[in-house]
Amino acid sequence: MHVESYLRQSEEPHDSARSVQYRNHGDDDQDDEYQFLNTTANQGKKLGWNRREVALEYEDKATKIPDPPELKETYLLVDGYNVIHAWPELKEHADASMDVARMKLLDTLSSYQGIRKCHIIVVFDAYGVPGHLEEKVRYHNIHVVFTKEAQTADEYIEKFAYDHRRKYEIVVATSDALQQVIIRGAGSTLLSARELKEEVELAHDNARRSYQARQRLRRTNLEDVVSDDVKKQIADSAIDDLT
Repeated sequence: MHVESYLRQSEEPHDSARSVQYRNHGDDDQDDEYQFLNTTANQGKKLGWNRREVALEYEDKATKIPDPPELKETYLLVDGYNVIHAWPELKEHADASMDVARMKLLDTLSSYQGIRKCHIIVVFDAYGVPGHLEEKVRYHNIHVVFTKEAQTADEYIEKFAYDHRRKYEIVVATSDALQQVIIRGAGSTLLSARELKEEVELAHDNARRSYQARQRLRRTNLEDVVSDDVKKQIADSAIDDLT
């Protein structure tokens, strides 16, 4: 997973104002901040230039089959505290202990990642913590970011979405109204905290039904291959155990 190097990148000064303007990287993947993207898995093949390729350009395009659209990896960025305060069960935990609420959210999203197989980054706001440095950790199969002093979770998510909008499918989960406008402007997919909760619950329900269906199929197949004599022996053994 390529995000590990990104999450270990050196910190760079970042304007805390919400109106911050990001310089346009365009398609320049050589920017030092995103060297983690320059891997074999993320680079397209370089085609050799030859006469055959030139000739192909003049073929009747109507007879060509268009290439299928390139599938992009999906990154789900979650505004941690925003979701905690929006989910009633997590809000209840947060009122007693924010640490417990955070762990509950991370456990839920870790389980969800095991079903959806997308990259998940949960961002927590450390804006008001004096002297706090940006902290990035791995929690099971997801990534957690605690922002540095004077940087909000919104700013971190917005910058990530802007910088990677062409390379990855970016999905942002937040109910912050202003951030929703900015995220839509960056071309990312938006989920409200409520929609994220519904998506997580649906994924778990589908996984549970799929597991139950497989178990029923296994039991049915076993009954088909076991002879009547074996079934009778099993039944007699069960009766003997009871007596």
